[in-house]
Amino acid sequence: MKLIRLTTTDPKAVFNSFLHQDLEIEPYSKIALGSLAVEVEEPSLIINADNHKVEVELKQGVISSIYLKFDVYDSSNYKLLYLDIESKINQALGRLTGLNKIENASEIGKTCSVFKNDAGRTDISVRQGKSSNYFASLQAGSPLKKIDSTTVNKSVMDSRALGILFSSASTHSYDHQPAGVTVTDKSKWLLSFSQDFPIARGCGIHTVQINTIADQFGEGAQGFAISLHKQSPREYLSQRTMVGDAPPAGTTSDIDFGIKLPLLNGKYSYIIDGVATESTTNCNDSGGYPNQGYYGVADNRNDTVAIEVVSGSIRFVVYRNNPGADNDTEVIVIHSIPYPTETIDGTSKTNSMELYGSYTFFGAGQITGQPASTYGCALQHVRYAPDYYSVPEAQQNTIVDDEQPVLLGSTKQTRQITAPTKHSIKFASNDISYWLGFETRRQPSGPILNNYIVSSGVDFISESRPAIAIENDCILVELNSLQVESYDAFEKKRQRVNVLSVIPYDDSNSTILHTPNNLIFLDLNNQYPIRLSSIKARLVRGDYNDLDVTGMTSMVIYISK
Repeated sequence: MKLIRLTTTDPKAVFNSFLHQDLEIEPYSKIALGSLAVEVEEPSLIINADNHKVEVELKQGVISSIYLKFDVYDSSNYKLLYLDIESKINQALGRLTGLNKIENASEIGKTCSVFKNDAGRTDISVRQGKSSNYFASLQAGSPLKKIDSTTVNKSVMDSRALGILFSSASTHSYDHQPAGVTVTDKSKWLLSFSQDFPIARGCGIHTVQINTIADQFGEGAQGFAISLHKQSPREYLSQRTMVGDAPPAGTTSDIDFGIKLPLLNGKYSYIIDGVATESTTNCNDSGGYPNQGYYGVADNRNDTVAIEVVSGSIRFVVYRNNPGADNDTEVIVIHSIPYPTETIDGTSKTNSMELYGSYTFFGAGQITGQPASTYGCALQHVRYAPDYYSVPEAQQNTIVDDEQPVLLGSTKQTRQITAPTKHSIKFASNDISYWLGFETRRQPSGPILNNYIVSSGVDFISESRPAIAIENDCILVELNSLQVESYDAFEKKRQRVNVLSVIPYDDSNSTILHTPNNLIFLDLNNQYPIRLSSIKARLVRGDYNDLDVTGMTSMVIYISK
């Protein structure tokens, strides 16, 4: 048996050891790894002014430049780089025109998510949640229960009498009351229900049009609010009951972000953290414009009320018909705030928090003998663009209603387009793209003028696993001067290889001192003697990418007849 110690200070763990005399290996000898000592260098990435720019193209010719945070990333915080890319792309979605409308209709409903996929590769994914009413998934409060999708009117939500009533446009009933509950003061009723999916965090819309609004009962006894909540509907609505501990009629204390309209001649209010601030905009007055916000029951010219996630902000908007401007649509921005932040691993990030759309109707009474228009309020043309990644696959392609109803003026608010568009992404430098596992700065690679990913959504997937920490990775000891009987089914190889040993490795521990309990000898299959004056070998990661090391690396091999 022969013992050979090899050493190297090469930063890529390449051994090129000269023996200064010939070493004879007898026919049909075997070889084994005796020990390995190596200090793996932590791969790191520095983001600075030279490389922080990323160009994202989600529609041909429309390029959004995002700028990553200056920082140093390694295995301990690499997920924060993913999150920064994700947040910055989400903030770039939903750009506005000079008239304050969403510029690119194909961005509506899109959310970016950046993660390592099941193959360990970087996936920069931008997907589109289809804009619909999602009635089948609505959660009704008071008490919590699932709305039966078969009883839901696909265009009108109705809060007449005892809260929310789902009915056809031509048939109304007023007995939507829980069994065993007696209510004497119908003006105190308050009923809410919410979407079961969070809104799209890139460019999301949460919009309704007024079907019916009245001045019959006074503020607090009618009207509605649409809102976004930090809690999921199952948590939010389960805390509210139909009677007893329900908030007083007209309250907004449990609304995180919302728009409220109390009655026909009332003023819109925007709601932040439960506090309602009255706007100067009336339902029937638009600051001197010669138009009104309410034309009558089910009129498609009625105000459309929206909460929108655009360009890293949440804005509260009323879209209003304006016949004095060539039948155009007036965009009234009541208020706007930055998208709320949340702390992840000690770092504050925006456009990452999940927010759930909700609808609240403030109790309404029924006036016997009066036409339907006198009952509380009703909403129509409900639209909600959810986070694609939260919607079950079976519902992702379900659009219940016509996406292009005739609303408001001739130009109306921007409506979602789901047709395929051209996508690309380009990093400012190779160090970022390589570190993430992409072989080229631009994805997809190839001629810029004719190479795009054409789809309604896109996944930019790296060709290799990133240089960042790969949990439960391994290190391969690869011989270059001797042929051994070893084989690898790894997708890049799938053939015989010259791998002497496979050493389990977790990047959480950079120092490796490997000594096997039992030597595992592999056949050299040398029919004739071999004379060696040098031995070449190297250490590589499990995917055959380079392994960065520091200091001296040494290993011991045994050769036995």
